[in-house]
Amino acid sequence: MDLIRHVRGPAFARPRLLPLAAPGATAARIAVERFVRDRHWTIAGSAAAADVLVEIGVRTADLSHVADVLGGQLPAPSTRVAVADDGEVTARLAAVPGLLEADHGDRDHGDRDHSGRELELPMADRAEDRDGLKLDVLRVPLGPALPHWPAGLRLDVTLQGDVIQRAGADVLGLAQGVTSFWLPGERVAARRLDAAAHLIDVAGWHAMAARCRLLRDRVLTGQWGFALAHDIARAGARIERSRLLRAGLRGVGEVAGVDAAGRLRRWLAQAANPAGPTPPGPGAEEAVERLPGLVTGTEIAVARLAVASMDLDLAELAVPTTAARDG
Repeated sequence: MDLIRHVRGPAFARPRLLPLAAPGATAARIAVERFVRDRHWTIAGSAAAADVLVEIGVRTADLSHVADVLGGQLPAPSTRVAVADDGEVTARLAAVPGLLEADHGDRDHGDRDHSGRELELPMADRAEDRDGLKLDVLRVPLGPALPHWPAGLRLDVTLQGDVIQRAGADVLGLAQGVTSFWLPGERVAARRLDAAAHLIDVAGWHAMAARCRLLRDRVLTGQWGFALAHDIARAGARIERSRLLRAGLRGVGEVAGVDAAGRLRRWLAQAANPAGPTPPGPGAEEAVERLPGLVTGTEIAVARLAVASMDLDLAELAVPTTAARDG
């Protein structure tokens, strides 16, 4: 009986992590993903399904506020872990099971943030939809703590039924001195595989997304050679053969005549041949400007595919010098 009780205890459960990454914290985010994969832990889809909030490279007041609100939404037992860079990941996350066990039963998380204030939950209004029917109108934020979502991006959307009627984009967590991990001309194959993994995961092909991440990590650890290039090409060919995936991405997030399916095809081709031509596409600033128009009129599931297909790295944005964003 003692054995059964201990096996079921919180120290033996696999932690469910909700990552909240800041722009520019790509190396630490990848290290967190690798740690979770190696230990067979889980990435949660929301705060309600998580017991660990991992704040990755969070340095600004706006993103810290988001972390406080999310931390208050985690059901007990739960904990928060701050990771400044990839070198801290192993030590910080290895301590998580002990932190959860120490916190077991100590806190009662309701709809409150850490200041004790009640959270303002979305309230629905009513308005006519395009067919003249009266439907609830709900204003909700998408991001920045969504799996496979660009770090620091928040879309404030107005939903009527399942359809986004209006949307606005905002950038959070962009601190002075932040630079992109994906330097121009470097880590090209790794970036394309990372982007492909995000998009394929959002589309629901989780096993293939995990394979793309493994290939990405092999590139980043310097294993490039004929064998790795061959494995990337094989993965790309298998993805290309998936008619279901292609059908799900066709027509999604079309920019200059190229949709999500076309962008994925170009990413995979360049991942297999990094020295080849760079796929044309909008830069970070243009992508942020385009996103509200791309998601308006779509359902949330389609909007998430459109966002994932942009390979958006907000660290590429220039930080304004006249307006401090880090409080």
